[in-house]
Amino acid sequence: MVPGLLAKGSGALSIGVVVVAVAAVLSLTTGTVLQKTSIAAADLRVSSVLQNAGAAMGVGLLAFARGEARWVSSMDLWASLAWASLILSGLGTFLLVWMIRRGRAANVASILLLAPPLAAAESYLLFGDRLTASQIAGFAIALVGVFLCNPARRSDNLPVRPGTPTSRRMPPDQDRSREPLRTEGS
Repeated sequence: MVPGLLAKGSGALSIGVVVVAVAAVLSLTTGTVLQKTSIAAADLRVSSVLQNAGAAMGVGLLAFARGEARWVSSMDLWASLAWASLILSGLGTFLLVWMIRRGRAANVASILLLAPPLAAAESYLLFGDRLTASQIAGFAIALVGVFLCNPARRSDNLPVRPGTPTSRRMPPDQDRSREPLRTEGS
């Protein structure tokens, strides 16, 4: 990032871009912590509607501040709006909040690192965009990072006592299923 800030011309990063990127990371972190703590008891559907309404108001204010008043109604516009609002925002936010509430917030946050490479793959598949070697390398690095941050659960390898449902696993030091049965005379 530092070389991009120091560069001049087309490869240069502006301070505004860096500020927005840092604000996005801080917002994501704050939202993840809030979902796991203070608003965890709220109904997921209501929470998603309120979050999307807040985001819509923010985007509306930005559009108003920039003086954007043009609206060209077309099939492309409506299809794009449906995709962005129903699938990306609606379903995406719903799944993210659901995963945060049912899992460890750190594991869910690490999965978010896959969003940029998956967007590049989607663009490749849907729109024929070209994937560069650096994008593929970045995808591999992100995938390894997510794999390292989300180790397999140890409970999946624990023994199951005979006659109990497989959902009730026991730690090895408490498993007595392999010990011989003791009778009263022994």
